[in-house]
Amino acid sequence: MKILPLFARVQFQRESSRWPALWLPIGLAWPIVLLLCAPLLVLGYVFAQLARGYSSARYLELCASLYALLCAARGTQVDVRGPHAAISVSIR
Repeated sequence: MKILPLFARVQFQRESSRWPALWLPIGLAWPIVLLLCAPLLVLGYVFAQLARGYSSARYLELCASLYALLCAARGTQVDVRGPHAAISVSIR
């Protein structure tokens, strides 16, 4: 079963100091995002029905692919280091 990312860990570092890591609960935002995107999903489905040569099955495949893309973001880790600072982002 594919699960959406629940937390993002962000950490900033400078030469002189190191900030504590921030744990952002992005899992709490998914219900809000779903409520905001629901009208867009319905409009997209209506346009898929009206478009010539475009079936609703392809639209549903697109929605499933977008969900899989969001789930694939889980486990991503990005480290950016410069001469005076560093930023680390981890999605869990």
